[in-house]
Formats: sequence, C-alpha cells, structure tokens
Amino acid sequence: MGDVMLGQLLEERKRLPQLIDAPDIYMVIGGPQQRSAALRMAGTLRQAGYRVEYPLKAFGFSKQFKLAGQSGARMALIIGEEEAAQSQFKCRNMQSGDETAVPVGELLAWLQENL
Repeated sequence: MGDVMLGQLLEERKRLPQLIDAPDIYMVIGGPQQRSAALRMAGTLRQAGYRVEYPLKAFGFSKQFKLAGQSGARMALIIGEEEAAQSQFKCRNMQSGDETAVPVGELLAWLQENL
C-alpha cells in the first residue's frame, strides 16, 4: 500500500522518473540474404542480456537508420552484402555516428567494451 501512495505522490508532484524502454541495439539488415544471419545474431545478443530490435518489414538502409534513431537504441548493427561476405557487422554508435567493422566472432566482446 505504501508503494502505491508513494507512486501517486511522485506522479502528483511530477517527480515520477521516466522509464527508458529503448533497445540497446537495433539491427539494420541489408536484404533477405542477410536477414537469417542478423536474426541469429539477435538471438545470441538477447541470450547475452542485450535488448535487441530489428525491422519486421524489409526497408532500405535510410529508413532503418531512421527507425534505429527513433527507437532510442545506443548502437546499430549493420549487416549488408559487404559485411556478410566478410563475416562481420558494422557497429554504429547512434550518438556519435562512429562506425567500426567487427568480425562476427568478436562481436560480443566488442559490445561489452563499447556499449
């Protein structure tokens, strides 16, 4: 009962903290050939504790980056034809815009250090 009263008091005084429901990572997927690799990686990242989102429909890169920005994600993982051919993801920091190519096998360790 005390928690309810505290919540109401904080809400009335406009001091209720905002809950952040943004993903850690937004997957930007080049095309249908790269989708299965992206979804496998999304599953691996979720098992490691990351919140991951990706587009349910096929969109161009610019639309996906716009969606990534709107989602509030801190990092975008990009896999297009070039990245898939080199067995890597391009990681874009959504705040700074910096991009780094990271081999698939090193991705989890890289994210732990950079996210």
